[in-house]
Amino acid sequence: MAGKFLLPLFGGTAAVWTTSLFFFSGVLFLGYLYVFLLSRHAPRTQLFVHATMLGIGACLVAGMLLFAHSLHVPFESLVFNATPSLSVLRALAFSVGFPYLLLSTTGPLLQQWYGVTHDSEPYKLYAISNAGSLLALVSYPFFVEPFTTLTHQQFVWGALFIVFSGLCAGIGRRFMRVSIEMGINNAHERLETSIYQKCIWIFLSALPSFVLVAATAHLTRLIAPIPLLWILPLSIYLGTFILAFSGLRTPFISYLLLLSAIATYWFLDASPYDVVYIAACDVALLACVGIFSNETLYQLRPGKSASALFYVYVAFGGMLGTFLASILAPLIFVDYWEFPIALALSAVVALYGIFSSITYIPARISYSATFVSALLVLVPLAHYIGNHNSGYTSVARNFYGTAKIIDLDTVRLLMNGATLHGLQSSLPAFKHIPVSYYTPESGIGRAFMFERLTRPKYLLSVSAIGLGAGMLATYCVPGDTFVFSEIDPKIVTIAKSYFTYLENCNDARVNVGDGRKLLEGDTNQYDLLVVDAFSDDSIPVHLLTREALSLYISHMRGPESIIAIHISNRYFDLLPEILGLAASEKLSVLYVETRSREFVPVSSSRWVLLSKDEKTFSAKIFAGAESPFTGKKTEAWSDDYSNIVSAIRLPVPTSLWSWHPSMWH
Repeated sequence: MAGKFLLPLFGGTAAVWTTSLFFFSGVLFLGYLYVFLLSRHAPRTQLFVHATMLGIGACLVAGMLLFAHSLHVPFESLVFNATPSLSVLRALAFSVGFPYLLLSTTGPLLQQWYGVTHDSEPYKLYAISNAGSLLALVSYPFFVEPFTTLTHQQFVWGALFIVFSGLCAGIGRRFMRVSIEMGINNAHERLETSIYQKCIWIFLSALPSFVLVAATAHLTRLIAPIPLLWILPLSIYLGTFILAFSGLRTPFISYLLLLSAIATYWFLDASPYDVVYIAACDVALLACVGIFSNETLYQLRPGKSASALFYVYVAFGGMLGTFLASILAPLIFVDYWEFPIALALSAVVALYGIFSSITYIPARISYSATFVSALLVLVPLAHYIGNHNSGYTSVARNFYGTAKIIDLDTVRLLMNGATLHGLQSSLPAFKHIPVSYYTPESGIGRAFMFERLTRPKYLLSVSAIGLGAGMLATYCVPGDTFVFSEIDPKIVTIAKSYFTYLENCNDARVNVGDGRKLLEGDTNQYDLLVVDAFSDDSIPVHLLTREALSLYISHMRGPESIIAIHISNRYFDLLPEILGLAASEKLSVLYVETRSREFVPVSSSRWVLLSKDEKTFSAKIFAGAESPFTGKKTEAWSDDYSNIVSAIRLPVPTSLWSWHPSMWH
């Protein structure tokens, strides 16, 4: 729920998810630390302090729902002019921070109470806790999001949180009563453990969380930054906790981890056509790392009364791993090097597990063999990092992803992962000719020609959400007004430094920020409004809601003005959703699909054109342009309701792959 409120401010980028993982793992650590400090006091004190905290939390949630009708304060007021990562952390802290802090204390606190008052270990309760987390995670996109609005979700969640607070306070009261009957004055047991042992706990917790974030970034960069691909690795991660803390043992896990590392390295630079194999290897690596690390953690667990401190180190390791991969890595690496590093660490850990499992090898020799193996693993890692970007003209990375410039013979490409974001010919005769998705016969090309023929003096006022290489500027003539909105400042720099399209439009203005937010503060009237923010396989849902469409319509100069939405995408079919939106506003619709042609720089493109005037698409310029479609319109999305699952289509290769850079070699 927090993500759905937060994503619109950052254009739907997957980095919002990885940064959120760091936030929640950090608050989880604070919650576990709170439990450890609380466990050092008498049961009566524990009950008083925790019941007070629960009461404050329940009153806070109830007050926000009753008076603000939302669990979240406006995120716009919390985002400040700093790095996006800090803005995400600040927004989450001021909105869901305190309720989640209380929720995070439940697992270790109840296990601590259970371990003190019962003659049995509490650690299997940790497996049950993670099973509950997994159930909630998987059920949200399939059973909650498609059938309820955000408003209803918040009220149900708030009511359940208040019930939870009462139940937790009731369990604390029972714990206090039983403790008094048993004569227990202090539930804390001093844990005599070496610094080395604690470092092992931290490392075994940090490694799976580091691999989780790295594998998630690798998958979403290769396929698409969609919530379902965020959920898959996290589900695997939680599943390894469930298996390990249930007391189950996986035979030959070290060997399985090594095999998964070898397979993952084999497909590390595979073609996008092998996406199924790549995803399978990434998931297998994460599963094996998690099982190995968590089963080892379970074997190294302390006594039941010292579980609170054990969980502090486990939570700190998880926070450290997510911090290194989600916050630090984008700051120090120009590309996604964290995944190859995670792969190398996994291979070294697997080799150590294999060496240490051989009983007739002394421990000293096992350590030496692991050290030598680590040096050997560094060789392919260094080779990969040193040569991976050797063929690129430029590589730049920030919060929004990595953009790469490729110069091939007579064309320059702008790539993000496996997705083409723009190109330009180096031949003078073709340098400012619209190609790729923007050819004259495409939907956007016909829209430009219609508007130009309709307007006096053939001059246009155009607004475009999404910049890319700036190819839309090829349709600009002297006297036109072009306004681009681009959320990623890195793309603006690249468009101006490596491409010359914007030079063709002297009066073009490029605003940095979310396109919808920038339009809300805009008062201009446009002949053509282009929404070109979906072809990179991330879906900024907030740009396809009723509220967004109403905003677009308010900026239309006349009834014959056109809203052009670019929906070329490998993994989403947005046409039914747009048809539902158009029906809700009684707009005329024209769907134009063009096919790629061999040896011609034309990409398959899918454009949906909307207009208030039903006669607009009867013009000669649109004759024969309408493409047949079989999809039916769906319920229009709103800021309060969206169902991204309904728009997903199977990730099979399409003609869009024709623009993968491998075809140019």
